[in-house]
Amino acid sequence: MTPGPYELRMQFDNFWQQERARLSAHDYLAHGWQLAPVPIGHRYPNESFADPENRFRHPQESTKLYLHGVALCHARGLGRATCALRFRDTPKASRWLVDRGVPAHWLAHLLTHSVQISSCTEGAKEEATLLFWRNPAEALPELLPVADGALVFETEATLLPPSVNPDSGYTLKWVQYGEPLRWNDTNWARLPKLPADIEGALLSAAPASTAVA
Repeated sequence: MTPGPYELRMQFDNFWQQERARLSAHDYLAHGWQLAPVPIGHRYPNESFADPENRFRHPQESTKLYLHGVALCHARGLGRATCALRFRDTPKASRWLVDRGVPAHWLAHLLTHSVQISSCTEGAKEEATLLFWRNPAEALPELLPVADGALVFETEATLLPPSVNPDSGYTLKWVQYGEPLRWNDTNWARLPKLPADIEGALLSAAPASTAVA
């Protein structure tokens, strides 16, 4: 039976979604990021990818990732480590940071101007994830929710575009100045340093018993 216009459109959309996922994974790997597949409906890879030997490292391995979500496995070695701040409720998380000494005007500038991961659509709850690098001298837990879960600090893995947000069902996108980045824009690769004020606030909230380098 010959597929109709609707079926053809669905086939094309599915093909393009898979191709976009493969191209994105290729770019992340070419940039030197280590990746892990994430099952659809989940936010983090399974525990086997905590072992660096099991992670994807080479651009040609992108062909193995297009049917999954994909996560950045944060670098945690000497020199530079990567991490992420996931603002699940931006106003509430911002108040928590400001109450702990982060300047309000500076935080607003960071949230407005930085490249971030967003799944917001009209009517959706405002949510954004910002990636950073930091000096790994200070010990912080792999996953640290603060402000009643409004802000989550991630040092183990972070879900990347164009994966699907398991909470909202929306596709993650790279955004800057409130607008999606073009598919070939690599501004996402220019990670800023985690500001000392924010790191200090997180350190003050981290349970000593769970902190890891």
